[in-house]
Amino acid sequence: MNKIETILSSFINNEKTQKFDSYELSNMRIISSLLGNPENSFKSFHIAGTNGKGSTSEHIHSLLSTYGLKPALYTSPHLIRINERIRTTSDISDDDLLSVIDEIIKHPESAEATYFDILTLSAFLYFKRKNISYAVIECGLGGRLDSTNIILPAASIITTISKDHTHILGNSIEQITHEKSGIIKTNIPVITGLLPDSAAEIIRQTALRNDSPLYRYGSEFIAENIRENDYVSFDFKSDGLNIKDIKISNHNPVQCINMSIAIQSCIAAGINLNDEIIKKSGENFKIKGRFETLCKNPEIIFDAAHNEESIYALKRVLSSDKNKRIKIFLSIMKDKDYNSVLDILNSFANETVLVNLDDERALLTDGAVSSGDKEKIASMIDPEAINVFTGTFRIYSLACEISSSLRR
Repeated sequence: MNKIETILSSFINNEKTQKFDSYELSNMRIISSLLGNPENSFKSFHIAGTNGKGSTSEHIHSLLSTYGLKPALYTSPHLIRINERIRTTSDISDDDLLSVIDEIIKHPESAEATYFDILTLSAFLYFKRKNISYAVIECGLGGRLDSTNIILPAASIITTISKDHTHILGNSIEQITHEKSGIIKTNIPVITGLLPDSAAEIIRQTALRNDSPLYRYGSEFIAENIRENDYVSFDFKSDGLNIKDIKISNHNPVQCINMSIAIQSCIAAGINLNDEIIKKSGENFKIKGRFETLCKNPEIIFDAAHNEESIYALKRVLSSDKNKRIKIFLSIMKDKDYNSVLDILNSFANETVLVNLDDERALLTDGAVSSGDKEKIASMIDPEAINVFTGTFRIYSLACEISSSLRR
Protein backbone atom coordinates (compact mmCIF):
# COMPACT_ATOMS: atom_id res chain seq x y z
CA MET A 1 0.00 0.00 0.00
CA ASN A 2 1.55 3.32 -1.05
CA LYS A 3 1.26 6.60 0.89
CA ILE A 4 -1.86 7.76 -0.98
CA GLU A 5 -3.69 4.47 -0.39
CA THR A 6 -2.63 4.44 3.27
CA ILE A 7 -4.09 7.91 3.85
CA LEU A 8 -7.34 7.16 2.01
CA SER A 9 -7.82 3.80 3.76
CA SER A 10 -8.17 5.63 7.07
CA PHE A 11 -11.46 7.16 5.94
CA ILE A 12 -14.90 5.50 6.01
CA ASN A 13 -15.78 3.65 2.81
CA ASN A 14 -19.58 3.66 2.51
CA GLU A 15 -19.52 0.80 0.03
CA LYS A 16 -17.71 -1.44 2.52
CA THR A 17 -19.12 -0.34 5.87
CA GLN A 18 -22.81 -0.15 4.92
CA LYS A 19 -23.13 3.26 6.65
CA PHE A 20 -24.60 4.86 3.54
CA ASP A 21 -28.04 5.26 5.17
CA SER A 22 -26.63 7.75 7.68
CA TYR A 23 -24.59 9.70 5.13
CA GLU A 24 -25.45 13.33 4.39
CA LEU A 25 -23.84 15.93 2.13
CA SER A 26 -23.65 18.60 4.84
CA ASN A 27 -20.08 17.80 5.91
CA MET A 28 -18.96 17.60 2.28
CA ARG A 29 -20.33 21.11 1.75
CA ILE A 30 -18.64 22.41 4.90
CA ILE A 31 -15.21 21.08 3.89
CA SER A 32 -15.64 22.40 0.35
CA SER A 33 -16.46 25.87 1.68
CA LEU A 34 -13.29 25.79 3.78
CA LEU A 35 -11.38 25.05 0.56
CA GLY A 36 -13.03 27.99 -1.19
CA ASN A 37 -15.68 25.92 -3.01
CA PRO A 38 -13.36 24.75 -5.81
CA GLU A 39 -16.29 23.10 -7.64
CA ASN A 40 -17.52 26.60 -8.55
CA SER A 41 -14.35 27.44 -10.46
CA PHE A 42 -15.32 25.41 -13.55
CA LYS A 43 -18.40 24.37 -15.51
CA SER A 44 -19.37 20.72 -15.25
CA PHE A 45 -21.35 17.79 -16.56
CA HIS A 46 -22.83 15.50 -13.90
CA ILE A 47 -23.38 11.87 -14.84
CA ALA A 48 -25.28 9.12 -13.02
CA GLY A 49 -26.50 5.72 -14.21
CA THR A 50 -26.26 2.01 -13.56
CA ASN A 51 -24.27 1.29 -16.72
CA GLY A 52 -22.68 3.47 -19.37
CA LYS A 53 -21.82 6.46 -17.21
CA GLY A 54 -18.06 5.89 -17.47
CA SER A 55 -18.16 5.55 -21.26
CA THR A 56 -20.48 8.54 -21.63
CA SER A 57 -18.14 10.57 -19.43
CA GLU A 58 -15.23 9.64 -21.68
CA HIS A 59 -17.22 10.58 -24.79
CA ILE A 60 -18.06 14.03 -23.36
CA HIS A 61 -14.41 14.55 -22.39
CA SER A 62 -13.36 13.57 -25.92
CA LEU A 63 -15.90 15.92 -27.52
CA LEU A 64 -14.80 18.83 -25.31
CA SER A 65 -11.13 18.14 -26.03
CA THR A 66 -11.76 17.94 -29.77
CA TYR A 67 -13.72 21.19 -29.56
CA GLY A 68 -10.58 22.84 -28.16
CA LEU A 69 -11.68 23.38 -24.59
CA LYS A 70 -9.62 22.44 -21.54
CA PRO A 71 -11.65 19.67 -19.90
CA ALA A 72 -11.02 17.41 -16.95
CA LEU A 73 -12.49 14.07 -15.94
CA TYR A 74 -13.40 12.51 -12.60
CA THR A 75 -14.48 8.86 -12.80
CA SER A 76 -14.58 5.68 -10.73
CA PRO A 77 -13.54 3.02 -10.14
CA HIS A 78 -9.94 2.88 -11.33
CA LEU A 79 -8.50 -0.08 -13.21
CA ILE A 80 -4.96 -0.21 -11.83
CA ARG A 81 -3.95 3.07 -10.12
CA ILE A 82 -6.19 5.44 -8.17
CA ASN A 83 -4.65 8.36 -10.10
CA GLU A 84 -6.71 7.27 -13.15
CA ARG A 85 -9.82 8.71 -11.49
CA ILE A 86 -8.62 12.33 -11.76
CA ARG A 87 -7.48 13.41 -15.20
CA THR A 88 -6.89 16.45 -17.38
CA THR A 89 -4.68 15.66 -20.37
CA SER A 90 -3.15 12.89 -18.25
CA ASP A 91 -3.74 11.23 -14.89
CA ILE A 92 -2.98 13.27 -11.79
CA SER A 93 0.58 12.69 -10.52
CA ASP A 94 1.31 11.21 -7.09
CA ASP A 95 2.81 14.51 -5.96
CA ASP A 96 -0.22 16.53 -7.07
CA LEU A 97 -2.66 14.06 -5.53
CA LEU A 98 -0.79 14.07 -2.21
CA SER A 99 -0.69 17.87 -2.30
CA VAL A 100 -4.47 18.29 -2.66
CA ILE A 101 -5.19 15.54 -0.12
CA ASP A 102 -2.88 17.27 2.40
CA GLU A 103 -4.71 20.56 1.78
CA ILE A 104 -8.04 18.83 2.56
CA ILE A 105 -7.09 16.77 5.60
CA LYS A 106 -5.48 19.69 7.44
CA HIS A 107 -9.05 20.80 8.23
CA PRO A 108 -10.43 19.04 11.35
CA GLU A 109 -13.80 18.61 9.63
CA SER A 110 -12.19 16.11 7.25
CA ALA A 111 -12.03 13.56 10.08
CA GLU A 112 -15.73 12.83 9.42
CA ALA A 113 -15.29 12.60 5.64
CA THR A 114 -15.53 9.40 3.65
CA TYR A 115 -12.99 7.89 1.27
CA PHE A 116 -15.04 9.09 -1.69
CA ASP A 117 -15.51 12.56 -0.15
CA ILE A 118 -11.75 13.01 0.02
CA LEU A 119 -11.21 11.80 -3.54
CA THR A 120 -14.00 14.01 -4.87
CA LEU A 121 -12.71 17.10 -3.10
CA SER A 122 -9.22 16.23 -4.35
CA ALA A 123 -10.52 16.25 -7.92
CA PHE A 124 -12.33 19.57 -7.46
CA LEU A 125 -9.31 21.24 -5.85
CA TYR A 126 -6.92 19.89 -8.48
CA PHE A 127 -9.16 21.05 -11.34
CA LYS A 128 -9.29 24.53 -9.80
CA ARG A 129 -5.49 24.60 -9.55
CA LYS A 130 -5.18 23.52 -13.18
CA ASN A 131 -7.62 26.25 -14.27
CA ILE A 132 -9.71 23.86 -16.36
CA SER A 133 -12.79 25.09 -18.21
CA TYR A 134 -15.11 22.06 -17.95
CA ALA A 135 -15.10 18.99 -15.73
CA VAL A 136 -16.96 15.78 -16.48
CA ILE A 137 -18.00 14.43 -13.08
CA GLU A 138 -19.19 10.84 -12.72
CA CYS A 139 -21.24 9.83 -9.70
CA GLY A 140 -19.88 7.01 -7.60
CA LEU A 141 -23.12 5.46 -6.27
CA GLY A 142 -26.66 6.69 -6.75
CA GLY A 143 -26.71 10.46 -7.09
CA ARG A 144 -28.89 12.12 -4.45
CA LEU A 145 -26.38 11.48 -1.65
CA ASP A 146 -23.32 11.05 -3.83
CA SER A 147 -20.32 13.14 -2.78
CA THR A 148 -20.27 14.74 -6.23
CA ASN A 149 -23.78 16.16 -5.79
CA ILE A 150 -22.61 19.50 -4.42
CA ILE A 151 -21.94 20.76 -7.97
CA LEU A 152 -24.28 22.90 -10.04
CA PRO A 153 -23.68 21.46 -13.52
CA ALA A 154 -24.31 22.70 -17.03
CA ALA A 155 -26.16 19.42 -17.69
CA SER A 156 -27.35 16.43 -15.64
CA ILE A 157 -27.13 13.05 -17.37
CA ILE A 158 -28.70 9.72 -16.37
CA THR A 159 -27.50 7.01 -18.75
CA THR A 160 -29.35 3.83 -17.71
CA ILE A 161 -31.15 2.44 -14.70
CA SER A 162 -31.27 -1.19 -13.68
CA LYS A 163 -30.87 -3.17 -10.47
CA ASP A 164 -27.37 -2.84 -9.03
CA HIS A 165 -25.99 -1.91 -5.58
CA THR A 166 -29.46 -2.81 -4.28
CA HIS A 167 -28.13 -3.10 -0.69
CA ILE A 168 -27.42 0.64 -0.84
CA LEU A 169 -29.79 2.14 -3.42
CA GLY A 170 -32.91 0.01 -2.93
CA ASN A 171 -34.44 -3.19 -4.26
CA SER A 172 -36.70 -1.69 -6.93
CA ILE A 173 -36.19 0.29 -10.12
CA GLU A 174 -38.33 3.04 -8.58
CA GLN A 175 -36.10 3.33 -5.47
CA ILE A 176 -32.93 3.33 -7.55
CA THR A 177 -34.38 5.97 -9.90
CA HIS A 178 -35.25 8.17 -6.93
CA GLU A 179 -31.60 8.08 -5.84
CA LYS A 180 -30.18 8.75 -9.31
CA SER A 181 -32.69 11.49 -10.17
CA GLY A 182 -31.37 13.36 -7.13
CA ILE A 183 -28.76 14.96 -9.42
CA ILE A 184 -31.50 16.90 -11.29
CA LYS A 185 -31.23 20.62 -10.52
CA THR A 186 -33.62 23.52 -11.15
CA ASN A 187 -33.47 24.90 -14.71
CA ILE A 188 -30.55 22.61 -15.61
CA PRO A 189 -31.08 20.41 -18.70
CA VAL A 190 -31.50 16.67 -18.12
CA ILE A 191 -30.37 14.08 -20.68
CA THR A 192 -31.36 10.41 -20.36
CA GLY A 193 -30.44 7.19 -22.11
CA LEU A 194 -32.54 4.05 -22.56
CA LEU A 195 -34.67 3.69 -19.44
CA PRO A 196 -37.44 1.39 -18.17
CA ASP A 197 -40.83 3.07 -18.46
CA SER A 198 -41.25 3.44 -14.68
CA ALA A 199 -37.82 5.09 -14.36
CA ALA A 200 -38.46 7.38 -17.34
CA GLU A 201 -41.71 8.60 -15.78
CA ILE A 202 -40.10 9.37 -12.41
CA ILE A 203 -37.36 11.36 -14.13
CA ARG A 204 -39.91 13.17 -16.32
CA GLN A 205 -41.86 14.23 -13.25
CA THR A 206 -38.69 15.28 -11.42
CA ALA A 207 -37.52 17.36 -14.39
CA LEU A 208 -40.99 18.94 -14.64
CA ARG A 209 -40.99 19.94 -10.95
CA ASN A 210 -37.55 21.50 -11.38
CA ASP A 211 -38.38 23.31 -14.64
CA SER A 212 -35.52 21.35 -16.20
CA PRO A 213 -35.53 20.83 -19.99
CA LEU A 214 -35.62 17.08 -20.70
CA TYR A 215 -33.89 15.33 -23.62
CA ARG A 216 -34.68 11.62 -23.86
CA TYR A 217 -32.91 9.03 -25.98
CA GLY A 218 -35.39 7.71 -28.52
CA SER A 219 -37.52 10.85 -28.31
CA GLU A 220 -35.61 14.15 -28.55
CA PHE A 221 -32.50 12.45 -29.96
CA ILE A 222 -31.39 9.01 -31.16
CA ALA A 223 -28.55 6.95 -32.65
CA GLU A 224 -29.93 5.48 -35.87
CA ASN A 225 -28.63 2.92 -38.35
CA ILE A 226 -26.08 1.41 -35.94
CA ARG A 227 -23.56 -0.69 -37.89
CA GLU A 228 -20.84 -3.09 -36.74
CA ASN A 229 -17.49 -3.69 -38.46
CA ASP A 230 -13.93 -3.35 -37.23
CA TYR A 231 -15.47 -0.32 -35.52
CA VAL A 232 -19.06 0.76 -34.90
CA SER A 233 -20.83 3.62 -36.66
CA PHE A 234 -24.19 5.36 -36.48
CA ASP A 235 -26.22 8.37 -37.57
CA PHE A 236 -27.10 10.95 -34.93
CA LYS A 237 -30.46 12.66 -35.15
CA SER A 238 -32.00 15.36 -32.98
CA ASP A 239 -34.17 18.43 -33.47
CA GLY A 240 -31.10 20.48 -34.32
CA LEU A 241 -28.68 18.00 -35.90
CA ASN A 242 -28.68 15.16 -38.40
CA ILE A 243 -25.17 13.75 -38.80
CA LYS A 244 -24.48 10.68 -40.92
CA ASP A 245 -21.82 7.99 -40.50
CA ILE A 246 -20.18 8.77 -37.15
CA LYS A 247 -17.47 6.15 -36.57
CA ILE A 248 -16.29 5.07 -33.11
CA SER A 249 -13.06 3.15 -32.65
CA ASN A 250 -14.68 0.48 -30.46
CA HIS A 251 -16.39 -2.85 -31.24
CA ASN A 252 -19.36 -2.44 -28.90
CA PRO A 253 -22.51 -0.95 -30.50
CA VAL A 254 -23.66 0.35 -27.10
CA GLN A 255 -20.99 3.03 -27.55
CA CYS A 256 -23.18 4.55 -30.27
CA ILE A 257 -25.88 5.17 -27.68
CA ASN A 258 -23.35 6.47 -25.16
CA MET A 259 -21.84 8.87 -27.70
CA SER A 260 -25.28 10.11 -28.77
CA ILE A 261 -26.04 10.91 -25.11
CA ALA A 262 -22.72 12.77 -24.92
CA ILE A 263 -23.44 14.76 -28.09
CA GLN A 264 -26.90 15.77 -26.86
CA SER A 265 -25.47 16.70 -23.45
CA CYS A 266 -22.92 19.06 -24.99
CA ILE A 267 -25.59 20.64 -27.20
CA ALA A 268 -27.96 21.07 -24.24
CA ALA A 269 -25.14 22.73 -22.29
CA GLY A 270 -24.72 25.30 -25.05
CA ILE A 271 -21.62 23.93 -26.77
CA ASN A 272 -21.93 24.37 -30.53
CA LEU A 273 -20.64 21.09 -31.92
CA ASN A 274 -20.37 20.57 -35.66
CA ASP A 275 -20.04 17.51 -37.89
CA GLU A 276 -16.25 17.70 -38.08
CA ILE A 277 -15.73 17.85 -34.31
CA ILE A 278 -18.19 15.02 -33.64
CA LYS A 279 -16.72 12.69 -36.28
CA LYS A 280 -13.12 13.39 -35.25
CA SER A 281 -14.00 12.75 -31.60
CA GLY A 282 -15.57 9.38 -32.44
CA GLU A 283 -12.60 8.26 -34.54
CA ASN A 284 -10.14 9.25 -31.78
CA PHE A 285 -12.20 7.77 -28.95
CA LYS A 286 -10.31 5.44 -26.65
CA ILE A 287 -11.40 3.90 -23.38
CA LYS A 288 -9.83 1.21 -21.26
CA GLY A 289 -11.86 -1.60 -19.79
CA ARG A 290 -14.84 -1.51 -22.15
CA PHE A 291 -14.60 -4.37 -24.62
CA GLU A 292 -10.87 -3.69 -24.80
CA THR A 293 -8.64 -5.98 -26.83
CA LEU A 294 -5.64 -6.81 -24.65
CA CYS A 295 -4.08 -9.39 -26.95
CA LYS A 296 -4.80 -10.36 -30.57
CA ASN A 297 -3.00 -13.70 -30.69
CA PRO A 298 -4.33 -15.40 -28.64
CA GLU A 299 -7.45 -13.22 -28.60
CA ILE A 300 -8.02 -11.81 -25.11
CA ILE A 301 -10.72 -9.23 -24.35
CA PHE A 302 -11.54 -7.39 -21.14
CA ASP A 303 -14.97 -5.95 -20.48
CA ALA A 304 -16.15 -4.47 -17.19
CA ALA A 305 -19.66 -6.02 -17.40
CA HIS A 306 -20.71 -6.74 -13.82
CA ASN A 307 -24.52 -6.90 -13.68
CA GLU A 308 -27.32 -8.42 -15.73
CA GLU A 309 -27.80 -5.46 -18.07
CA SER A 310 -24.11 -5.15 -18.95
CA ILE A 311 -23.68 -8.94 -19.27
CA TYR A 312 -26.56 -8.99 -21.77
CA ALA A 313 -24.79 -6.21 -23.70
CA LEU A 314 -21.61 -8.29 -23.71
CA LYS A 315 -23.62 -11.27 -24.97
CA ARG A 316 -24.95 -9.24 -27.90
CA VAL A 317 -21.44 -8.28 -29.00
CA LEU A 318 -19.86 -11.72 -28.59
CA SER A 319 -22.75 -13.61 -30.15
CA SER A 320 -22.33 -11.68 -33.40
CA ASP A 321 -19.31 -13.87 -34.27
CA LYS A 322 -20.81 -17.32 -34.73
CA ASN A 323 -17.53 -18.89 -35.88
CA LYS A 324 -15.56 -18.42 -32.67
CA ARG A 325 -15.61 -20.31 -29.40
CA ILE A 326 -16.12 -18.07 -26.38
CA LYS A 327 -14.30 -18.73 -23.11
CA ILE A 328 -15.15 -16.58 -20.10
CA PHE A 329 -12.93 -15.89 -17.08
CA LEU A 330 -15.28 -14.54 -14.43
CA SER A 331 -14.76 -12.79 -11.11
CA ILE A 332 -17.63 -11.07 -9.36
CA MET A 333 -18.27 -9.07 -6.20
CA LYS A 334 -20.39 -10.32 -3.28
CA ASP A 335 -23.12 -7.72 -3.82
CA LYS A 336 -23.88 -8.83 -7.40
CA ASP A 337 -26.48 -11.35 -8.53
CA TYR A 338 -23.99 -14.13 -9.17
CA ASN A 339 -26.48 -16.78 -10.29
CA SER A 340 -28.21 -14.51 -12.82
CA VAL A 341 -24.89 -13.35 -14.28
CA LEU A 342 -23.66 -16.93 -14.55
CA ASP A 343 -26.90 -18.08 -16.21
CA ILE A 344 -26.58 -15.39 -18.89
CA LEU A 345 -22.92 -16.24 -19.51
CA ASN A 346 -23.67 -19.95 -19.77
CA SER A 347 -26.38 -19.20 -22.36
CA PHE A 348 -23.78 -18.17 -24.94
CA ALA A 349 -20.27 -19.04 -23.71
CA ASN A 350 -18.72 -22.40 -24.54
CA GLU A 351 -16.89 -22.44 -21.23
CA THR A 352 -16.80 -20.33 -18.07
CA VAL A 353 -13.82 -20.36 -15.70
CA LEU A 354 -14.42 -18.93 -12.22
CA VAL A 355 -11.56 -16.90 -10.77
CA ASN A 356 -11.30 -16.12 -7.06
CA LEU A 357 -9.77 -12.67 -6.52
CA ASP A 358 -7.72 -11.79 -3.45
CA ASP A 359 -10.10 -8.96 -2.54
CA GLU A 360 -12.30 -8.54 0.52
CA ARG A 361 -15.31 -7.61 -1.64
CA ALA A 362 -14.93 -10.54 -4.05
CA LEU A 363 -17.22 -13.54 -4.03
CA LEU A 364 -15.24 -16.73 -3.48
CA THR A 365 -16.59 -19.89 -5.10
CA ASP A 366 -15.65 -23.54 -4.57
CA GLY A 367 -13.52 -25.06 -7.31
CA ALA A 368 -12.47 -21.70 -8.73
CA VAL A 369 -8.91 -21.00 -9.79
CA SER A 370 -7.04 -18.50 -7.62
CA SER A 371 -6.06 -15.19 -9.21
CA GLY A 372 -2.62 -15.72 -7.67
CA ASP A 373 -2.05 -18.80 -9.82
CA LYS A 374 -1.25 -16.82 -12.96
CA GLU A 375 0.62 -19.62 -14.68
CA LYS A 376 -2.41 -21.87 -14.40
CA ILE A 377 -4.74 -19.19 -15.72
CA ALA A 378 -2.38 -18.50 -18.61
CA SER A 379 -2.35 -22.20 -19.46
CA MET A 380 -6.16 -22.16 -19.62
CA ILE A 381 -6.28 -19.51 -22.37
CA ASP A 382 -7.77 -21.10 -25.49
CA PRO A 383 -5.77 -20.10 -28.62
CA GLU A 384 -8.78 -20.89 -30.82
CA ALA A 385 -11.33 -18.92 -28.79
CA ILE A 386 -12.24 -15.38 -27.80
CA ASN A 387 -11.06 -15.31 -24.19
CA VAL A 388 -12.97 -12.74 -22.14
CA PHE A 389 -12.12 -11.54 -18.63
CA THR A 390 -15.19 -9.94 -17.07
CA GLY A 391 -17.39 -9.50 -13.99
CA THR A 392 -15.51 -6.68 -12.28
CA PHE A 393 -13.01 -3.91 -12.94
CA ARG A 394 -10.81 -5.57 -10.31
CA ILE A 395 -9.79 -8.40 -12.63
CA TYR A 396 -8.37 -5.96 -15.19
CA SER A 397 -4.77 -6.00 -13.92
CA LEU A 398 -4.77 -9.81 -13.93
CA ALA A 399 -6.10 -9.86 -17.50
CA CYS A 400 -3.35 -7.43 -18.53
CA GLU A 401 -0.64 -9.56 -16.91
CA ILE A 402 -1.89 -12.75 -18.57
CA SER A 403 -2.11 -10.98 -21.94
CA SER A 404 1.40 -9.60 -21.59
CA SER A 405 2.81 -13.03 -20.80
CA LEU A 406 1.15 -14.63 -23.84
CA ARG A 407 1.41 -11.84 -26.41
CA ARG A 408 3.28 -12.93 -29.54
